[in-house]
Amino acid sequence: MKFRAWNFVMIQTPDHVIQIPIASIWPACKISVQIYSRENQQKIVESREIITTGLLNCGNYDTQSLNWQDYLFAKEGDFSIEVIRLKDGNLKFAIDAQSINFSAEFIVHDQGIESQVFFMPLSDDMLHYFTTKKTYGILTDGSYKYQDKEYQCNSSNKDCLTLYDNARGHLLYDTKWIWAIMNAYLPEYDMIVAFNFQDGIGSSFNPDDGNKFMEDFVLINGKHYKIDQVQIEYEESNIMQPQTFSTIKDLNLKIFKNRECQVKFTPLGVAEDGIHLIVYGITQNLVYGLYSGSCNIDGWIIQFKDQLGVVEHLNARW
Repeated sequence: MKFRAWNFVMIQTPDHVIQIPIASIWPACKISVQIYSRENQQKIVESREIITTGLLNCGNYDTQSLNWQDYLFAKEGDFSIEVIRLKDGNLKFAIDAQSINFSAEFIVHDQGIESQVFFMPLSDDMLHYFTTKKTYGILTDGSYKYQDKEYQCNSSNKDCLTLYDNARGHLLYDTKWIWAIMNAYLPEYDMIVAFNFQDGIGSSFNPDDGNKFMEDFVLINGKHYKIDQVQIEYEESNIMQPQTFSTIKDLNLKIFKNRECQVKFTPLGVAEDGIHLIVYGITQNLVYGLYSGSCNIDGWIIQFKDQLGVVEHLNARW
C-alpha cells in the first residue's frame, strides 16, 4: 500500500521551464506536463499551465526499475507523451498537448553523465526504504511549440538542460522532506553546474554506528562530487522567506573536508499542489526562486548569482 514510484523530469530552456512528473501513488497513477514562462521570472509561478492524464493512467509506466524503460507511452484525450530510448542510448521525449497549445520533441543526451544512486532504510526494522537515481546537467536538443510560437534547443549552445529524479520506495505513513536543486550553465566558467541538497527523508532511521549518508552532491560538467550533509535554514511558517544551505562545519563530522557549499535561495513564488482525503494527504509546495552563493570542490571555487532553481517542501500522510 505504501509503495511509491515517480520519475520527475525538468527541462530548462531560455524561455520556459517544462516539468514532466510521472507518479504512481497506489492506486492512483498519472502523468502531467507543466509549463512555466521565464519571460517575467517574478511571476513564473503565476504563468504555469498544466495538462494531465486521469488518476489511473500512466500508460505502460514501469514502477520497478530506477532506470528509464526503453519505451513508455500514455494518452488521454488529445494529450499524449512518448519516451523512447534511442539506438545511441539517448532519450527522446515527444509530447502533444493540444489543449494548452504545446507540442515538443526533445533529445536528452544522458549518456556519459554520472548519476547518483542513493538508498536509505527509513525504519530500524529495514521494512521501509527510499531509493533514487538522480541525473542532472544533461544537454538537450530539440524544438517545441507553445502558444503558436516555436522554440529551439541546441546542445552546442548549452542553453537547454534537463534533469531526472527517478525514485522508488516503501515509505512511512508520515513523510517530510526538503529538496533543493539547481541546474545551470555558467558561461564565465564554461561549466554546467548542478547541485542537490536534501533533508528530512530517513530521519526515523537510526543505524547502530550513528552514521548515514544523505543525498547531497554537486555535479560539474557531468562529473559527480559527493559532499557532506547540508544544513538547511528556513522559516517553516513562511517558506517565501530566504532559505540558506550550508555544508556542515564541524571537521570531526566532515568526510569530504575539501568540499563545501554556501548558498542562499531567494523565493519568487510557490506552486502549490496536493490532495487530502481523511487520513490520506499530500501537501507539495514547489518554491521557485534564485540561488546565489559558492561551492568549493577540492579547491575549485565556483561562484554563481541569481540562478533559477527550486526548493520542494513536502508533507505527506500516505
